[in-house]
Amino acid sequence: MIAGESIQHPWIGVVGQDAPEGVLLDTVIAGSPADRAGLRTGDVIRAITGMPIESFEHLAQLVDGLEVGQTVTMGLLREGIAVERMLTLGAWPGRTG
Repeated sequence: MIAGESIQHPWIGVVGQDAPEGVLLDTVIAGSPADRAGLRTGDVIRAITGMPIESFEHLAQLVDGLEVGQTVTMGLLREGIAVERMLTLGAWPGRTG
């Protein structure tokens, strides 16, 4: 890191809870990367970039290990049907450090 350079943290823009098959989305923040990718409240995130999701904390750790601007495949369960959505990670609004 170069002195004075800020670090951007990746963000997808969801609130969720642990579910048996991944993370159940309680909220998809309007205008967020998840919203732009077509994720919906009630979707279950099962995988990101092919990595199975075990919990909301696990999802957050995986996202934090990725890069802002990186496009990933989100494996979802929507109304019992497996679907995939491409999502481009954004930066946490107002968060650098």
